[in-house]
Amino acid sequence: MRTAVVEGVDPNYGRDLMWFVYDLEDGFELYETKDEALTAFVEFLERYRENATLEGWNLEVEHLCMGRVTHTVALLPVSPIDWSEMIENEATAVADYYEAFVDVIDE
Repeated sequence: MRTAVVEGVDPNYGRDLMWFVYDLEDGFELYETKDEALTAFVEFLERYRENATLEGWNLEVEHLCMGRVTHTVALLPVSPIDWSEMIENEATAVADYYEAFVDVIDE
């Protein structure tokens, strides 16, 4: 795993959104606090409960989850080490070269 502090990239990027709720229907949503995420989680679950009274339980409820963000990834543009590599791969711009850096968020 590569971790890096990169000049020009805010080291606190994304750290204000530390909690998430995931639901198959609504996707992945980020929240600043545990309480905000828990409130959203309960609202999603309540929606499933309301629908269950009319249609029965939707099995997608088992995919509803809440958690804490512990790692983030940033794709940063890099230049190829060997410019002939760019030509061989028929890349049209330096922006075609990226490296993923993982930031482990301290607990």
